[in-house]
Amino acid sequence: MAKKFLNKKTHRFYFVAANGKRKSYVLTFGDEINTRNGAAPSGSKYKRIAYRGRLGEWKPPAVTSKRSLEMYFLDVGQGDAAFVVTPNNTKILVDGGLRDRALGFLIW
Repeated sequence: MAKKFLNKKTHRFYFVAANGKRKSYVLTFGDEINTRNGAAPSGSKYKRIAYRGRLGEWKPPAVTSKRSLEMYFLDVGQGDAAFVVTPNNTKILVDGGLRDRALGFLIW
């Protein structure tokens, strides 16, 4: 298993949901994935990966081994919070607001 980061604006990740249906997420530039060994269910054009705790597959796009600088601005009810992830994986939350308004995003 190797940690990689999407080096493309958007890309689809496919998985089988609890109801047995095939679903997909749209990954965005910089998203972290973990490559997996073994054959993907949809054939040789697909590769197995793990994304946010889900096992699935994708058609391999360009990936990189280095994380990009990520910045998120979150509505916390009384202004915005800022959440930054640096290339060395340091996470910084600025003004997360009262209560747990930023918590849902951070868990995701």
